[in-house]
Amino acid sequence: HKQDMPFGLKVPSKNTLIFSGVAGGLAGLVYSSNKYAQDARTRLAQRVSFLADRPCGVHEMPRKVTVYITAPPGDGLERVELGSPILVAGAVDDEIKEAKSLGQIETSVMEEIIPRHPEAAEAASNTESADHKPLENKSNTGFTSPVDNMNNKKKSEVIYDGILATGRNAYSEGLSGLAKG
Repeated sequence: HKQDMPFGLKVPSKNTLIFSGVAGGLAGLVYSSNKYAQDARTRLAQRVSFLADRPCGVHEMPRKVTVYITAPPGDGLERVELGSPILVAGAVDDEIKEAKSLGQIETSVMEEIIPRHPEAAEAASNTESADHKPLENKSNTGFTSPVDNMNNKKKSEVIYDGILATGRNAYSEGLSGLAKG
């Protein structure tokens, strides 16, 4: 005689037990993975939060990075969700550039680096001065005003704090662009 369960329920079959065990195990794995990822994001955000608490100087530009992102085939762009809270916690401005095709990140990195070469900067300044001479507001005393000094400093500064390449393809293309640039 079969074992009776309370409330008139029947004992589940072997296949039902196997299915519920596998489904429960997978659900637990997904839950724990998401929980550990959230904990890791929180820990990293706390580690960089001191950057947000530190005030910027009067003549200091905010920190800014360029984020190059590309998803591996079959993977979504969840990496933005993973890295963005950490950059926000560190008070870092980010500009996200997403690659749609292979080689796009490499070309973009090269285009950003080439104008930074000293030879390219000299050539650009030579062509600018040859094309048109801007009106200069200098006095005969040989001194320049502090406002002119600040304007010249701003023009000569390149606002660039770094590159963050997210994804295998973005990392390899970023390094290749740095090498070729």
